[in-house]
Amino acid sequence: MDIKSINDIRYLKFLFITYFFLLVGCNSRPTDVLVPPENFYQASEKVYRSGQPTRGEMKWLEAQGIKTIINLREYHSDSDDVKGTQLETFHVKMNAGRINDKDVIEVLRKINSTPDPVLVHCWHGSDRTGTVIAMYRLIFENWTKEQAIAELRKKEYGYHELFFPNIIQ
Repeated sequence: MDIKSINDIRYLKFLFITYFFLLVGCNSRPTDVLVPPENFYQASEKVYRSGQPTRGEMKWLEAQGIKTIINLREYHSDSDDVKGTQLETFHVKMNAGRINDKDVIEVLRKINSTPDPVLVHCWHGSDRTGTVIAMYRLIFENWTKEQAIAELRKKEYGYHELFFPNIIQ
């Protein structure tokens, strides 16, 4: 290989890496449009679930009457996203690969003791959120374990069973 070919390869690598980071930096969801968050569903009269809401989606949630936001993400705070709203927020850091009883109980207590309706969310609204909703169904709505697991596995909620089989064990 000659020097020109090596330089061409380096240049192509540079272009590819630059293009990749430009795409990663682009968010396809606007942050100021009043629309529901991704994976938004009503679980009960007082409990909703979703993926991570943007600032605009927080305003939409407030306009729908949501009073409390419970964030299950480990490394993301909703404090900036709820600015300009009257939403009450709680942050219970959960790891989808290591969900523990203590955290789930804390979230269920928050659901039961804060102004409702309540929105529970994580990044995608599927694994951590699905676990909390399943436990909510078991404890407060007297569902069977089989019913709660069947709902958790519904395609529309996006449970990542391949990555987090621990959730249903």
